[in-house]
Amino acid sequence: MIKYFIILVFVLSTAIAAGSILISSKLRNVYKADYFSNLMYFQTFYFTFGFYAIWGQIILVSFLSAFVTAELMDKITTIMALLGAPFIIFSWLMLLKFTMELSGRSIRNVFIYGIY
Repeated sequence: MIKYFIILVFVLSTAIAAGSILISSKLRNVYKADYFSNLMYFQTFYFTFGFYAIWGQIILVSFLSAFVTAELMDKITTIMALLGAPFIIFSWLMLLKFTMELSGRSIRNVFIYGIY
């Protein structure tokens, strides 16, 4: 029963992620505002982190738990979270850039060069 619930939540989160990225892409193309592209990049990095770090751990535990010891499984899941960390960092940077442009504040060049 729990495995069906996990599959249902995975499919639902995939559908929500795809839908929100499609909506922000459509907003970017229709309104031609720069902050919509930052919103789309924020969502893309955020959902990539979610699927890579969080769902990756769940999938690894469900498949490898029968073959690997619990101590090694803890190390593997920790490494998966660390590998997903750059996606969440870029996601936070895109969120900051999105909110600064949305509020009308000017963005200093140091901030832009720090992102890229």
